[in-house]
Amino acid sequence: EYIQEKAKNLGKIFDRKALEELIRTSLLDLRHLLSEVEKIFCYVGEKKVIELADVLAVHSSSVEKSLWQQAESFVWEKQPVLVDKASCTLFFHALRKQFQMGYSLALFSHPGEGKYLFPKLWPALFEKRAAQVKRMGKAYFQKGILLTFFAEKRFRETGVFDSIQLYTHAHFTS
Repeated sequence: EYIQEKAKNLGKIFDRKALEELIRTSLLDLRHLLSEVEKIFCYVGEKKVIELADVLAVHSSSVEKSLWQQAESFVWEKQPVLVDKASCTLFFHALRKQFQMGYSLALFSHPGEGKYLFPKLWPALFEKRAAQVKRMGKAYFQKGILLTFFAEKRFRETGVFDSIQLYTHAHFTS
């Protein structure tokens, strides 16, 4: 109701499907939800009725960005994550990419040799990742790729997101 009231004060209204999608994918975070609402208001401009397509246009890229950041935190900082079932496929993609980056860097005898593999990575972040790879070791990333594969396979077959298996990997292996 708060979101509809906010929209009404601006002379706008969310259609039912748009509002449902926005709430469903809010990542259980009120601040994130309110931030997305503001982005949607800017995106639609003078348009009065906010439709599902408007929400998807703005919100999906934010969700992907958030999932990428969660995957980075999970892999590199060993932080737990909260991923809703609807976002699991995107999360697995981001998670796999992070583990693959670490594994690729671990294959070089000198971390600087891998710079050409990640030309878009800022130099300071590259150095940070290279130091983390050296500390964490190749086996951490290799096991992460494997566990991600099995967790994703299980999710696709059963609909169960096996965060316990991934959590155990991130927090109890080095």
